[in-house]
Amino acid sequence: SRSRSGSVGNQIRSGRQKPKDEENPGPRGGVSVGKPEDTEPPTYEVEKVGKNHSGEATYQAVLNIKGAGGRIRSIRAPPRGDEKDAEEDGEEMKKVWMEAGMAGLRDLQTKQRRNRIK
Repeated sequence: SRSRSGSVGNQIRSGRQKPKDEENPGPRGGVSVGKPEDTEPPTYEVEKVGKNHSGEATYQAVLNIKGAGGRIRSIRAPPRGDEKDAEEDGEEMKKVWMEAGMAGLRDLQTKQRRNRIK
């Protein structure tokens, strides 16, 4: 007979059990963040992410939004050659998230990508 590793019987025999719904609050593979007014204000940080083709450091803003069950969704701006530019990206992302939510943030990311470093 074929093995059915996903069956309940096999999980019990192997000692594995599925986590309870309370322990797995969000959808698998994604973080549900809801509306800006229903979440605490996001935070952002600027990370040094590598070097460009000429060997100079590049920086990137990362916006962290707390979602369902305390999970964090991180949204990145494009890399910038100047740390100050990345800082401005982070401020702008935070402001747009609070005013227009995820739809506004997607529009902003599209705009930011057009101005990224080459």
